Amino acid sequence: MLTTFVTPQASIAMLEWTRPVPDSGPTGWAGRLENVVGWYHSHPGYGCWLSGIDVSTQMLNQQYQEPFLAVVIDPTRTVSAGKVEIGAFRTYPEGYKPSDEPVSEYQTIPLNKIEDFGVHCKQYYSLDITYFKSSLDCHLLDLLWNKYWVNTLSSSPLLGNGDYVAGQISDLAEKLEQAESQLAHSRFGPLMAPPQRKKETFDDG
Repeated sequence: MLTTFVTPQASIAMLEWTRPVPDSGPTGWAGRLENVVGWYHSHPGYGCWLSGIDVSTQMLNQQYQEPFLAVVIDPTRTVSAGKVEIGAFRTYPEGYKPSDEPVSEYQTIPLNKIEDFGVHCKQYYSLDITYFKSSLDCHLLDLLWNKYWVNTLSSSPLLGNGDYVAGQISDLAEKLEQAESQLAHSRFGPLMAPPQRKKETFDDG
């Protein structure tokens, strides 16, 4: 069973939810027979990875219950790309330093999220993930398609994701401008005024 929390107080909410109920016997986990094996939340439009809060939440729960994993879903990119954008992660033990391996898969990170991504990207690792549709899922999707197929065919993904596309273009423009500035700086070096020679004064006496 996975739990979902999307607020900055995710770790506090999760601990409250999974706290055993007094005198509840085998159903100690919030009155449920199933054990909590992880949690999931969404990153709308900025990819599947763990932020600083996510890393702290995952690391804390791994210390007290296993197995435990974090699942991140990007619903905006899922709709835009037409495929499920999902990732599963676990954190390294505290103090562990992973080897410097090349990135296996490139993903675009918005400029305003790069710092948070870079600071914590060495504290966790991704897991292989697969997903499937059950017979009930197929039945429900067929019902939805039969009800909304006209709207689906007549709508444009570009119009439906206009804000996301505009944001991506703006983010790309900022990154290009930043890259050009850094390139110019490294090519010509910082502009520095030449040192002025000290004027010598002579006594006419």
